Amino acid sequence: MTEGEAIEQVGRVGADVVTQLVRDGMSVGISWGRTMSALAAHLPRAPRVGVRVVQLKGGTSFSERATHDFEIMRAFCEAFNAQPCYLPLPVIFQDTAMLSIVRRDRSIERILEEGRGVDVAVFTVGSLGREALSLNLGQLEDDEVEALLRDAVGDACSRFFTREGGVALASVDRRTVGITLEELRSRPVRVLVAGGRVKAEALDTALHMGLATHLVVDQDLALALLERPRGATPRGGCVIAPQVDENICQNIH
Repeated sequence: MTEGEAIEQVGRVGADVVTQLVRDGMSVGISWGRTMSALAAHLPRAPRVGVRVVQLKGGTSFSERATHDFEIMRAFCEAFNAQPCYLPLPVIFQDTAMLSIVRRDRSIERILEEGRGVDVAVFTVGSLGREALSLNLGQLEDDEVEALLRDAVGDACSRFFTREGGVALASVDRRTVGITLEELRSRPVRVLVAGGRVKAEALDTALHMGLATHLVVDQDLALALLERPRGATPRGGCVIAPQVDENICQNIH
């Protein structure tokens, strides 16, 4: 199975899971990326009352690579008849001084506050390679890219983390706009959707960091997790692996 096929499959199953979880009056926080695009494309029309969809991180790109943040937000809002809460900023600022100025704007701080308090967070993890979208948005210096390739194993909501679950590069993390890993971990429902064996190390670390309550993966990635030395043991939640005889859904302790 190619990575593209895996992402398509987990997007389809992830859309079903999210639809079951979202109820009237909820706030739903979402990230962006290929996997989130696939999930958004499969969301059925399931109108709810009083739902707000919040962008968990900035999405403006300064390169030819697009994040598709607007399209993903629109798809979620159309599916649930929800009100959007866009974060119209780059995900990583050039310097902390500029970010501090922007955050003084009450409307921006209100959006960030909404993101910190969502009822359901839907996101993916990214693996680190030179072609990774997160490294190619025109927001990082060459030496920062090299440092992340050396020290980070992945990212969640553009927060780069090490194999031990720590912040990979503090100078970049301080300039990042959006929910932090600690804030993400505090949300009551956290749906992590990932496809492709290439994400095994990043996902393994994210699970041991306690980032997910619900996990959607393809069979190849699930097997890759089980083959890793410490194995995947997320605290509470549901594992769903498409492309097996039956979908697998089990509690993780």
